[in-house]
Amino acid sequence: MTKRCFDGFNNSQKLRVILNGITIYTTIKGVMFDLFGNTEQRAAVCDALLQLSYDFRNNNCVGIGRNYRGYDVQVDLL
Repeated sequence: MTKRCFDGFNNSQKLRVILNGITIYTTIKGVMFDLFGNTEQRAAVCDALLQLSYDFRNNNCVGIGRNYRGYDVQVDLL
C-alpha cells in the first residue's frame, strides 16, 4: 500500500498547477516524483499543497494561490 503524500488527498488526485504563469495539469504523484527537475519549484508547489491539504480538511477549500519560495503558485483540485 502506498503512503499518501498529503493528508486528505489520494496520490492520484488530479490538479491544475500554475507556476509563474505556466499551467500544468498533473496529479499529486506527478508533482512529487515526475514533474519538476528544479527542487525549489517542487518545494514551492509542495508548500502550496500542504497548505491546501490543511485548508481542505478544515474549510473544504479546493484551491490556493500565493507566493511560495519566490514563485507565484496556484494549485486547484480538479
